[in-house]
Amino acid sequence: MAHAEGSGKKTYLFVGSVSKAELTDGKLVLYGVDDEVSVFSDRPYRSAGVITRDHFFEV
Repeated sequence: MAHAEGSGKKTYLFVGSVSKAELTDGKLVLYGVDDEVSVFSDRPYRSAGVITRDHFFEV
């Protein structure tokens, strides 16, 4: 998601790695998902961190 200037809403981007992904009939299946996912936001609310894979899929 892009952050609209002046909207006051904090948005996040998530980055994770997988060994393989398949998309079939609108269903995405991920294989070999890393245990950690990087999370960050951009201006004006710059922040970064790492969350667990399990927490990412709960959100």
